[in-house]
Amino acid sequence: MRSKDNPASLRRFEALLLIFLGTVFLLTSIASLSTTLLSRLRTGSSTRLEGYSYDLDDYPPNYPLDAPLVSMTPDDTVHYSINREAGKAEWSRVFPKGGGFLRLGPKNRYFGLSMYHQMHCLITIQDAIRKHNADDHAHHCLNYMRQMILCDANPTLERTIPEFGPLATELRTERVCRDWSKVWELAEENHLGTVAGV
Repeated sequence: MRSKDNPASLRRFEALLLIFLGTVFLLTSIASLSTTLLSRLRTGSSTRLEGYSYDLDDYPPNYPLDAPLVSMTPDDTVHYSINREAGKAEWSRVFPKGGGFLRLGPKNRYFGLSMYHQMHCLITIQDAIRKHNADDHAHHCLNYMRQMILCDANPTLERTIPEFGPLATELRTERVCRDWSKVWELAEENHLGTVAGV
C-alpha cells in the first residue's frame, strides 16, 4: 500500500521508527560507556595523547576524556520531529562547532568523535524517512549503527510492556551514561583552538 493511500499508517510507521532509532542511539551510548569502563578495568590505565605521531595508524584509539557518569531516564518527546521544521532545526543543533571533529597531533590532523558520527547517521536516517528515499548514505548509517550496537554489546535489562505486545520494552529505564556535555565541550574547545591536540 502506498503511503499516500494510508497517511495514518505512514505516520504510525514513522513514529515507531523514530522510537526505535532513539532507543538504538541510547543503547549505543550506554554500551559505549560499558566498553570504555571494561577496557579501563582490564588495562588499569586510560588512553594518553602523547607518544603518537598521528600519521597513518599511529594515533590513540580514543580521546582520554574525564566524562563523569550521569543519570538519564529516556522518554518520548515532542522534540526532534521528522516532519516539522522545528524538528529539523533541533536536529541541526546536536553538533558543536566543528561538527564533532577534533584536530590532533603536530599537523592538526582531523579525527571524528564516534558520538557525533552516530548522531550524523541518525540525522541521515531521519532525513531519508522524511524524504521516503533511503539512499546509500542511509544504508551506510544503518550499518554503522548496527555495528556500534554489536561493538558495545549492552547488557542492560529492559522490562517488557505486555499491553503493547510481548516484545515491547520500556523506554523509560534509568540509565547510567557518560556526561555527553563533556564530549561537546571537548569538540568545541578543540575547534576553537583552546584545547590543543598535543
